[in-house]
Amino acid sequence: MVLLGDASYSLYLLHSFAVSAYFMPMGQVRRTSPLGFALGISIPIVLSILVYGIIEWPARRWLGPKRQPEPEAKKLIAEAVI
Repeated sequence: MVLLGDASYSLYLLHSFAVSAYFMPMGQVRRTSPLGFALGISIPIVLSILVYGIIEWPARRWLGPKRQPEPEAKKLIAEAVI
């Protein structure tokens, strides 16, 4: 559930393209079975998880603030060096 929450922004951006490509190919509405409907809903979810893992998560780590060691960790590092 946490992964789906993290990938929700990617789902927000991709769902309209993926759903319309699956359910309305060539501009005509496709009638599907319940299994086909489930497939059409799961494709955007899988795509959003992939986009999150390949693009969004690495970009957040790269662009995000660099963490500074906690003061206690700095002290331990200084003691280890001395």
